[in-house]
Amino acid sequence: MIERPVKPPRKRNIHGGVADTNKEGKQLLKEKKKKLNNSEPTTAIPLVEVCMSCSSRQIVLNQARELNSRLQKDMQALKDVLYRLNVQLARYQEKIRSNVATLKTDKSTDKYDGIESIISTFGQRRETTNTEEATKKDYNEEPQTRVVDLSGLLSAQALAPLFDAYQENLQEKDNLINDYEKQFENINKKSKQIVIDNKALSEKVTLLENELSQVRQSYKKLVVERETADIEKATLHERAERAESKLKEVYELYEDKMGAMIRDYETVHREYFAVKSALELSAGKISQLDAMRARTVPADLHERRLDHCKRLLEELKHQYSMENERKSELVKKMQEDVRTTEEKYNKMCQEHEAVKEELRTALKNVRLYRRAAVIFRHRARTAAASAMRVRRTRSKRSKRSQHNEPLQQALHALDTIKTEIKAVKSRAYTSLEELERRIVQQERRAAAAQVEHRRELERAALALQHKEGIIRSLIDKVADVEEVRLSQTNAHRLQGIVSNSSSDSSSTKEKNKKDMKPTVKLVPSSGGYYQDKEKRKVNK
Repeated sequence: MIERPVKPPRKRNIHGGVADTNKEGKQLLKEKKKKLNNSEPTTAIPLVEVCMSCSSRQIVLNQARELNSRLQKDMQALKDVLYRLNVQLARYQEKIRSNVATLKTDKSTDKYDGIESIISTFGQRRETTNTEEATKKDYNEEPQTRVVDLSGLLSAQALAPLFDAYQENLQEKDNLINDYEKQFENINKKSKQIVIDNKALSEKVTLLENELSQVRQSYKKLVVERETADIEKATLHERAERAESKLKEVYELYEDKMGAMIRDYETVHREYFAVKSALELSAGKISQLDAMRARTVPADLHERRLDHCKRLLEELKHQYSMENERKSELVKKMQEDVRTTEEKYNKMCQEHEAVKEELRTALKNVRLYRRAAVIFRHRARTAAASAMRVRRTRSKRSKRSQHNEPLQQALHALDTIKTEIKAVKSRAYTSLEELERRIVQQERRAAAAQVEHRRELERAALALQHKEGIIRSLIDKVADVEEVRLSQTNAHRLQGIVSNSSSDSSSTKEKNKKDMKPTVKLVPSSGGYYQDKEKRKVNK
């Protein structure tokens, strides 16, 4: 018969052994602590050293507790694994028991040696009752002929892994004890080092007392520097107020000049549109004249139109003279406006240069203020460093706190002075930036106005040239018309002379000529109006 799994008492003994080893380790640690406490020198140790040793020991104890908790968790995990393995072994045993009749005795003993070793190492917790009932049923069902006793195999094969694990656990505990001993030795060395450091700190205290006398002297210097800083602050406030007043005056002058320039520009703009409308009217008249010229005119109406053209020419001459005078006056006015604008521009440039010089001086002053601020910051940093040193000594020497109160007041006064200087600098920077931005805007506006004024002058000059060209072309056309009229009158006179000297036989020819006269037409050409007969048309 196959034996049952490991009984719970054996497992309890294993866990009990592990707990005993933990107790023994704790007892050894307590004994080591007692020995170390007894072996410590009887000399008076400072409180700082005792606190350091206590804290180090507390750290060691916390580490040991953490290790103990980890080991307990590992033991719980091993228990769970053992429970699962026992369940699987019970199932495996049931399968083997069902197939016992078919197996051989030799093979069965060889196969079950390893199984019994596993059963002996890992005990079963909850499935013991089920396995006992199953074994009882097997005992009742199977015949009593086949019985196998495996009790002798549990001694060496099954318990060997547990003994190994127990030995490893003991070895780990010994290693922990050795580590604790080394740590205690290190703590003793550190305590001795702390005593040496305490002596060095006492020496440093004496040095700091000497430095405190130097700090008092520096405090007196800081008081003098604070008074000088107050004087500089007052001067800076006065200069800032003066700069603001100057900026306001410059801005008001600039606004007045810009308003005058805008008014001048509006007048020039209105005059420009008036000239433009006059040019459009003259262009309409020219188009009408061109349309009249394109038409064919009879001879009897031509003279009347010539008279009308003469009258128009006289009117145009008169109008041209009037317009020329008016345009000359306009040109003079525009030239005067240009001169005034140039004078204003020159004045603005001079003022701009003056403002630039003021800006340069202001920037130089700002640079000087920056250098002074840097020097003042350096001094303030040194004072702050000395104050920090004094504060450190104050924590160790509470009796001398009354001497440090003036230093704190001086530092507070220095901080207030720094904040005031920063505020003054920020105001100066903002005012300078606004002034530069306004100057740039003024320069841009002046340049744009100057460019627009030049464009308007160029446009007016072009309009005048165009109008003069139109008037000249009209004069040329009127001269051509007069030449045509003279040529026609000469031709009529010659025809009258020929008709008087001719014979009666030429009366028929004269009638034919009279019949041919209505066919004569005045044809417009590039040089003026010319006669064109039907014969010339046929030849052409």
